[in-house]
Amino acid sequence: MEKALAAGSVIAFEWNAQTGASHRSENAASILGYDSQAPLSATRFLALVHPDDRVHLRAHLMNVRPDNPSYAVTFRVIRPDAQEMWLEETATAEFDVDGKCLRIEGLTRDITKSKRAEEHQRMLVAELDHRVKNVLARVGVVAMYTREGSGTIDEFIQALDRRIQSMAVAHELLSQGNWLGVRLADLVRHQLAPYAADANTATSGPDIALNAAATEALGMVLHELVTNASKYGALSIPEGRVSVSWEYQNRGDARLGLKVLWRETCGPSVSAPCKSGYGISLICELIPHELGGTVDLAFSSEGVSCTIDIPHNQLGYSPDRATSSIRQPSNDRAQDS
Repeated sequence: MEKALAAGSVIAFEWNAQTGASHRSENAASILGYDSQAPLSATRFLALVHPDDRVHLRAHLMNVRPDNPSYAVTFRVIRPDAQEMWLEETATAEFDVDGKCLRIEGLTRDITKSKRAEEHQRMLVAELDHRVKNVLARVGVVAMYTREGSGTIDEFIQALDRRIQSMAVAHELLSQGNWLGVRLADLVRHQLAPYAADANTATSGPDIALNAAATEALGMVLHELVTNASKYGALSIPEGRVSVSWEYQNRGDARLGLKVLWRETCGPSVSAPCKSGYGISLICELIPHELGGTVDLAFSSEGVSCTIDIPHNQLGYSPDRATSSIRQPSNDRAQDS
C-alpha cells in the first residue's frame, strides 16, 4: 500500500474527531517536507495550509454531516522549505447513531505539476490572444494604408498580398523557433528570396538573433526595401546588386546594439520621391516607433542606402556567444553558415 501511495504522490490520512489525533501514511513527510520524527498533528498540518486557503479548507471540514459525509477540496500548502504546492483532498466522515462525527478518512494527492501545467497553458492562451489581436490590428493598418497608396484594385490586392505574405514569413520563422528568437540571416534570406538571384545579392554578418518584436518590425522594413528595389532600384535590372550586412556594436552604451546596412549598387539612377508613400514611411518610422531604434534612408545616384540601428535589448541572445558567421562567398551570393 505504501509503495502504491508513494508512486502516485498520494497521502492516506485519518483524523479522530473525538481525540483530535491524526495519522498519515509514511510518504507524507517526504511530500510535505517535514521531519518524519516529528508527527504532523492536525494543528500543524493546518498551519502549513496557505493563509488564503485555510478558511476554504475549514469550511469543507465543518460542513460534513450524515447526509453529506464526503468532500473534495483543492488547496495550497507552504512546505517548511518555503516551497508552495497544490493538494487535492477527498475524504469521507464516519458518524455515530446520534450523528456525531467520529473520524474522517481520506486521500490527499499532490497535484502541483498539473496545476503549474494549467497555469502555463493559461499564460500561453493569453499570450496567443494578445499576439493575434496585435497581428489583426497590424493587418488592418497595413490594409488601410495600402489602399490609400494604390491606384487600382488590382494594385491594392497585389501589394496587400505581398505585405501579408511578408508578415507570414516572420511569423513562420518565429514559430519554428518557439517565439524565442529568429536568426537575422534567416530573416534577411527569406525577405530577399522572391527577387534574389545567384549574382545580385550578398549578405554578411555575425550570427545574431532577434526577439519577436524586432523580427516582425525588421521583416516588414526589409520587405519594403526589397519591393522598392525590385520596382525602381537595383533589383529591377539584371546588373543591379543589393548587399545586406550587419554588425554588433558593444561599447558599454545600452542604446547601441545591432546595425544593419542595406546598399544598392549598379542599378538605375534614383532620387528621393517628391511625396513619401506608405512604404517609405514604414521604412523610416516603424523601427523608431516600435523598437526605439533609428533609420537613415538615403537616395543617391549610386542607389538607395539604408542604415538601421536596433537597440541591444531587442536581440534574441547575446552576440558575444556567437561562434559562427555568415560570409560572402566567391560568387557573392548570400550563404548561411
